[in-house]
Amino acid sequence: MQASPGSALRTPASKAGRWRLAVRRSAANMAWEIATEVSQTKSGMVLEYVSGESGLIMICGLLVIDVVLIRALRSWAAAGISAPA
Repeated sequence: MQASPGSALRTPASKAGRWRLAVRRSAANMAWEIATEVSQTKSGMVLEYVSGESGLIMICGLLVIDVVLIRALRSWAAAGISAPA
């Protein structure tokens, strides 16, 4: 049994893919730890103001996501590509 010439390139669990996944995961964990440390406070009112459902962290995060999505949709529209459903 011989493998096809390009079969090594098509394997989803390649070493490079695992390293990229590990780096992304550790970056997400680090960001989560920083956010946890930043939002620690002794006052419940301050905690709600900073990290509650309508807190500054949530609102800023949503604004960043909105800007990214709007830019992507505008660039797709300029290129004549329809948005994914």
